[in-house]
Parts: sequence; C-alpha cells; structure tokens
Amino acid sequence: MSTSRQTSVASVDTANQLLRDKLLTIASTDGDYATDIEALSIHRRSAVTDPLPCIYDFGIAITVSGRKQVIAGNQVYEYGAGQALLASVDMPVVSRVMEASKATPYLGIMLRLDRHVMLQLAGELTLPPMPRKQTFRPCHRRC
Repeated sequence: MSTSRQTSVASVDTANQLLRDKLLTIASTDGDYATDIEALSIHRRSAVTDPLPCIYDFGIAITVSGRKQVIAGNQVYEYGAGQALLASVDMPVVSRVMEASKATPYLGIMLRLDRHVMLQLAGELTLPPMPRKQTFRPCHRRC
C-alpha cells in the first residue's frame, strides 16, 4: 500500500474513532436519539437485532460501528463501519443489526434530507454542455 494511501486510510480510521467516541457520549445506552439538528438522529444497539419492518426516510444512513443489513424488495444491502446507505425515496424495508456487542455497540447516524432543498440545489447545478447531436442521414435505399 502506498504511503499516501496508508495516510488516507489512517486519517479515515482516526476520524471514525473520534466520531464513535463522541456518539458514545451522546448515546450512552441503547436507543434512538434525537439531536439539536432536527434532521439528524443517532442509533445505538448493544446486540444483534431481529429483522424489523420500517420505513427508511429520504436520507443517508451511516454506520459508524458494527454492521447492518437492510432488505428492500428483493435487494439485500449490508454495510459496516464507515459505509452508508442512501435512500433516494421513502421506502419500506426490513432492517436488522448484524454485528454489535456491549463492548462494541452498533452506532449509526441518520441524516434525513429535505426534498425541496435538494430540488433547489439540483436546479442550481451547472451541467456540462450537451454533446452535439449527430446529424440525421436518411437511408437512400429501401429499408
């Protein structure tokens, strides 16, 4: 592994550890925690959970510690520490924590996105120019 890649991985690991430590001070026991930021919630579990049907809101679910599985329709998504799941619409899912313990609980954060803000941002994007259209050449033979 190159030195710059090792430094980058170490930086991500350090940032993830700092975030984990901060979340553990907020979420000192199992449960779901609201924060001062209305769209942000913290989730902690100290044991593997049974599958639970729920609705994932339009947003980003980030796993800080542990591992989670989400089933949406016939698609199965598994993600662990440092990975995220983007729900581009409100969607019914079956979710379960797959890796957690008292020593290393599952810690996740959910950031719900505002559709109106996202639409406004999308409208303000500067898109690259469209490629020139290919000129239409009629077929001169009987097709």
